[in-house]
Amino acid sequence: MPWFSRVIGREDPERPIPELGGDARRLHLTYAGECQGVGFRWNAQRLARDNDLTGWVRNQLDGTVEMELQGGDESIGRFQTRMTQAYREWGNVFWIDDSADIPLVSGERDFVVKF
Repeated sequence: MPWFSRVIGREDPERPIPELGGDARRLHLTYAGECQGVGFRWNAQRLARDNDLTGWVRNQLDGTVEMELQGGDESIGRFQTRMTQAYREWGNVFWIDDSADIPLVSGERDFVVKF
C-alpha cells in the first residue's frame, strides 16, 4: 500500500474484498466524549484494517465522531476492545452515544477516513 493511502485515509484499491460470513453486520455508531483531536479516526482506521473490517469514520461539527463499521461480530468486538484500551491508557474518555444495525454494503474493501 502506498504511504499516502495510510496518511490521508484513501481507500486502498489493492485490499481484497473481505468475505462476509454468517455473523457479518454493519453498525452505524456515534462516539461522544474525547474523540476529536486525539487521533481517533486514524486509530480507528488502523484497527479496522488490522481486523479486516470495512466502513468509514468522520468527525461531526458537534464534537462527536460518526462511524460505519462492517464485519464479523468477533472482529467488531476486538476493534471496540482495542480502541477502548488504547484511549484508556492515554487517559481519554469516550463512549458510544448511539448504535444501530444497518444493511450490509457488499463489495466494500476498506475502512476510510471521510472529511
